[in-house]
Amino acid sequence: MAATTSAQRKSWQDYRQVAVWAAVAALYTALGCHIATLYPKTSDQVAYFNAGIAMAHGHLRLGGWLLTPPDFWTSDIPLSASLSLIWRILGRNQASPLLLALQPALMWTALLASVGFIFRRHGGGLRGGVLIAALLAVPLFAMVPGYFVTLSAIHVGTVIYALWALHFAATSRRLPCFVMLLLGTLGDPLCIIVGALPVILWGIQRHRSMAMVGCGSIALAEALLAINAATGGFTTEKLPLRFAPFDSLTRNIVVTIHDVLTAFGADLSSLPVSSALPELARLGCMLFVAVATLDVIRRRENAPLPVLLVLAAELDALALMVSDRIELESGSIATVRYLFPLWIDLTLLAAWHVERYVVAPYFAAVALLLSIWSDHATLPARSTGIVSQDDQALIATLMHSAPPNGIGSWWASDALNMSSLGRLHIVPAIAGRTGLMPFVHISPPLQFPGKPFFVLVPHPDETYRKDDAIQQFGAPARQFAIGRYDVLIYEERRSVRDTESP
Repeated sequence: MAATTSAQRKSWQDYRQVAVWAAVAALYTALGCHIATLYPKTSDQVAYFNAGIAMAHGHLRLGGWLLTPPDFWTSDIPLSASLSLIWRILGRNQASPLLLALQPALMWTALLASVGFIFRRHGGGLRGGVLIAALLAVPLFAMVPGYFVTLSAIHVGTVIYALWALHFAATSRRLPCFVMLLLGTLGDPLCIIVGALPVILWGIQRHRSMAMVGCGSIALAEALLAINAATGGFTTEKLPLRFAPFDSLTRNIVVTIHDVLTAFGADLSSLPVSSALPELARLGCMLFVAVATLDVIRRRENAPLPVLLVLAAELDALALMVSDRIELESGSIATVRYLFPLWIDLTLLAAWHVERYVVAPYFAAVALLLSIWSDHATLPARSTGIVSQDDQALIATLMHSAPPNGIGSWWASDALNMSSLGRLHIVPAIAGRTGLMPFVHISPPLQFPGKPFFVLVPHPDETYRKDDAIQQFGAPARQFAIGRYDVLIYEERRSVRDTESP
C-alpha cells in the first residue's frame, strides 16, 4: 500500500512538473511572439512562409518552387504549414502576419527546451541553468541577437536537429542520430558541418558505427533531394563552395570573432564605457565558456557529448573563416547566424562546467539581471507589424490610389503582399541583361501582371533602377512619391515580358 502511494505521489509530481514547464514554455513563447512583432520581417521569411502555405495545401514536395540551398524543407516550412493549416481550420487568414511572429517564437522556445532537456539529462543542475538563462534565454530582449532570433528560416531548426544528433551519438543511439542528421541535412547543408561531420570525426576515433551513421545520413539526404528535384519536386539554387582568398583570411578571422561576441551579446565595440556594463557581464560569462572549451581540449575528456560539442563549434567557426561566405555577404553582421550552432553548443558545454564553481551562478545571475534591465530599453516602443510604419503608409496609399497588381524589388515585395492581407499582389523584379524581369527566388514560377499595374522604385536602388522600369514599360501614366518609393502607375494594358528568371 505504501509503495502504491509513493508511486502515485511520484506520478503526480511528474505531471505537475510537466505542467509547470509547459506553462513556462507557453509564457516564453508569448513573450517571444510579442518581441517578434516589434521588428519588420524580411521577404525571405515571408517567402518561406508562403512555401509552408503551399505545403499545407498538399504540395508536400513544392513542385516548381525554386528554393535557396538551405531549403528548410524539414524545419521552418513544415512549421509554417502547420500554423497556416491550424489558422485556416479556425477560420482565420492562413497568411496572417501574426503567424510570422509566432513561428520564430515557437522555434526558439523549442531550441531552449531541447537545451534544457539535454542539460538535465546529462546531469546539469541549477548553477548551470542560470548561465543558460543568461546567455540564451535573454536574446529576445537584446537588439542585435534578438532581431535574428525573431526571424524564421535563420538556421534555428538546423541547430535543434544537430544538437539532438550529437546527444544521440553520445548515448550510442544510432537510429535516432541517423534520423536527426537526415532531417537536418535535407533542410540545410549547415547540418553537415555542425552535425554530421562531428559525428563522423568522433566516430572514426571512438565509435566506428557512428561514423557510418554520419556518412549514411549525408548520402541519403543528397540522394533524396536529387530524386525529389528530378521527379518534379522543388529545385534549389546552386551553392558555390569556395575557399576564401588567402588575403581575405585575416578579415574573416576578425569578422568571425566579432560574430562570436555578437552572438553571446558581448560586443563592446563603439559602446560608451558608461553603458557597457551588461556587455561586460556577458563577456565575463564568456570566460566560463572559454575555460570550459579549453578544459575539454586540454584534458581530452572521455565524456562523448562535451567532445562532440567542442568539435561541432570548432568546425562551425573554421567553416566560416575559410569559406567565402563573409566576402559574399560583404562582412555583414548577418553572418552571425552561421555561428548559432557554436553559440548554443558552447553555452551548453559551459553550463556543465560552471557546476564546479560556486561563484559562477551568481555572476551569471548578475549578467542575466543586467541584461533584462538594460536591453528592454532598446526595444521599439510599439509593434510595427511585419513592415515598417513608412511601408504601412505605402500599403494604405497603394490600396487607395493604385491598381491591386504591381512590381517591386525583392527585398519588400512579399512582405508588402502579406501585410496587405492579400489585397495587393506585387511581383518581385530584377534588372537582367534583356530588361526588367521577374525575380524567381524562394517562389514558384512568376510572371508580370498583364493589366493595369504599378511599379515601386525604392531609394536607394535595390534590384533595379527607375530607368530600368521606364525602359521596359515606357513612361507611366502618372507617378507620385511616398516615403522612400517612387510609384509609377501604368493604367493601360501593356505587353510585358514573361521571363522567369534573370
